[in-house]
Amino acid sequence: MSVGGNPQMQELAEQLEALEQRQETLEAEIESLLAQKAAIGEAIEAIEQLDSGDTVQVPIGGGAHIRATIEDIDEVIVELGADYAAERDQDGAVETLD
Repeated sequence: MSVGGNPQMQELAEQLEALEQRQETLEAEIESLLAQKAAIGEAIEAIEQLDSGDTVQVPIGGGAHIRATIEDIDEVIVELGADYAAERDQDGAVETLD
């Protein structure tokens, strides 16, 4: 934005540009958080609906999945953050994710 030789206008233009950049950053962060929230909601729904003996498809990386049978639904590994995870029962896993 060109504001001529007025230093006050130049400063305001710079502040506006900085605020617009910050807004874009915050909008991207919000979008990421909403995606994470949706993924957690899907995980909670799946945990609540699954029972021991059910067959599921488990991602193994590279877009590949294998079929697996749930041996014990009360052994759910839940990520806690900072590279930590905990084994929880079905209700505890939902509580941790929620």
